[in-house]
Amino acid sequence: MRTRWTLPRPLLRRSVAAPCYSDLVCTTGDHCASTSEVDANGNLSIDGGTGSSDASYPGDGSAGNGGSGGNAGSGGSGGNAGGGGSGGGSADARPESDAASNDASSAGDSADAGSVLAEYEPNDTRETPMPLPLAATVRAQFAAAGEYDFYEVSVPDTDTDTAGGYFVFSVTDIPQGELNLDVLSGVNYPSVLSTYTAQIGVSKFGYFATGPKKEAADGGPNTGRFLIRMQAKAGQVYPYRYTLDVKYIRAEDAREPDDTRQTARPLALNGTARALLFAGFAGSSIPSADYYDWYALELGAGAYSALLTAVPESVDGHVALYNSAGTRVTFKVNATRGADVALSGSVATAGTYYFLVTAYHLPSAQGTTALPGEVPAHFTQPYSFTVTQP
Repeated sequence: MRTRWTLPRPLLRRSVAAPCYSDLVCTTGDHCASTSEVDANGNLSIDGGTGSSDASYPGDGSAGNGGSGGNAGSGGSGGNAGGGGSGGGSADARPESDAASNDASSAGDSADAGSVLAEYEPNDTRETPMPLPLAATVRAQFAAAGEYDFYEVSVPDTDTDTAGGYFVFSVTDIPQGELNLDVLSGVNYPSVLSTYTAQIGVSKFGYFATGPKKEAADGGPNTGRFLIRMQAKAGQVYPYRYTLDVKYIRAEDAREPDDTRQTARPLALNGTARALLFAGFAGSSIPSADYYDWYALELGAGAYSALLTAVPESVDGHVALYNSAGTRVTFKVNATRGADVALSGSVATAGTYYFLVTAYHLPSAQGTTALPGEVPAHFTQPYSFTVTQP
């Protein structure tokens, strides 16, 4: 099968410790390439970086070209390696009741979705990571025990006034070894996820949520940038290869930003709002306030009823009522994940009131999964919130 290779950087570079695989040859520039990509003088002959080649990834069956609609991170020998997606697009301008989408196939502004890249060196320090597009498959190898490979991923520049998004990743096609994987925030490099493969040849799948991209006011690092650090485990036979799939998906919530009472979104009495209980990493942790959704509405004097329904099974709900001065009047929680929350009572005077909808316990924002592309329900499933008066 013919495989499309995107080559914005040099091809996999050989070294004494990491010679080319047996079905590749070393070029005059010390890169590894197939014989079809090398001319009679040993020079690379492909055109400018995006050529079509008969060279599948060394040793696998059919690599696939990762086109639009490919499974995120299915990878593996003979599988569909594409981290493809539906491509770009902005948030839907839909009615309020349908403002949040549970369509996980939308990759936001995922230009270059499904790119298949060869690892390039040097990428063994956090100062020299290999940058990746919003959806990519990387073919790579380790030369020696303890070697690091760093990859850089970033939230799109367009995702500034949004809920943020999340990355799903897969590490597959590891026939000869094991490895460690850490995700580091670009803000002072704390770890937000650490995992490893526990058996030779076993794949690893996971996800991590990100907040919206923000510029640092003090000139420090901007949020929305992350490093994926791969490390070879000791005791393996070198060189050995792996395939890394990474894909960014925007969290579709048209009501953001609404994390403070000052940015509360208006809600019509007897109307229904749909939104996500979603937040993601900027540094090493996620403040609980990032999960806040504030609503402002006018209540008449008398009884009211607030109902939170369609709560995702991965979160438990919390609803609170605040007066116009920002003082909490009452609240209700339900510690059962996925359960409705009903808050009712009465107000003595008519006026502007605020309702806060949030998670009672902070939900998962990173982890590993049994299958590629899996994420918690609250990443994609919106809740419904309604306030009524007789």
